[in-house]
Amino acid sequence: MAWTERIAAFLVVLSCVFYAGLLAVPFLAESTGGRATLSGGLIVAGEGSFWLGALVAGPAVMRRYRHHLDPRTWFERAPAPEAGAAALADRADP
Repeated sequence: MAWTERIAAFLVVLSCVFYAGLLAVPFLAESTGGRATLSGGLIVAGEGSFWLGALVAGPAVMRRYRHHLDPRTWFERAPAPEAGAAALADRADP
């Protein structure tokens, strides 16, 4: 893996950390305005980190990993392996 791909992957993971930090904001002993500011900052940092990682990685890497980042595809079943030539020969009529 090239160093640019590693930096890009780090930035994408960092964006997930920023978004996960949003879960802790309601439990902080800050004023409502402080929590709102912190939430906004975490969202901006998460989006910026993700898109900066996408720019560093380049379009080819993002196309390759887009399927893994889409939550709609996380629970799909893998396609069945194709039958080999031997399996097809067994099915042939004698």
